Amino acid sequence: MNVLIAQSNENLGMLWKRHLERLNAQVMLVQTGDAAVCALAQQDFDVIVLDPPKFVNSQRDLKRAARGYKDINLLAFQLLREHGILATFSCSGLVSADLYQKIVFGAVIDSGRNAQIIQPLTQVLKPHRCCNHH
Repeated sequence: MNVLIAQSNENLGMLWKRHLERLNAQVMLVQTGDAAVCALAQQDFDVIVLDPPKFVNSQRDLKRAARGYKDINLLAFQLLREHGILATFSCSGLVSADLYQKIVFGAVIDSGRNAQIIQPLTQVLKPHRCCNHH
């Protein structure tokens, strides 16, 4: 299985890479969008993990960020092998899960591909503990 990981955080990318290599996947890890586009132009992938840096810092940037997320997901859908898996993430707090799903579905429609959500993921926040209890 060929896997492309586009992850700007090197430590997190290496964590993904080591895990997938233990499952006998051939993994390419890149840290920039340009490097991901170059990798996608050179070969097909069964799995693509998109975890770009935050695209939006303020409400006024939301439309531009939505376009960026749609474009990167569209490219991934176009280059993903048939029956492949796209794991796509957004760390932009201003982009709600509902909006991100709509953005990704827009990319699916524009790509002419079929897709389904296998498992939505959300960030789990652990409660802060300030006291020692035995």
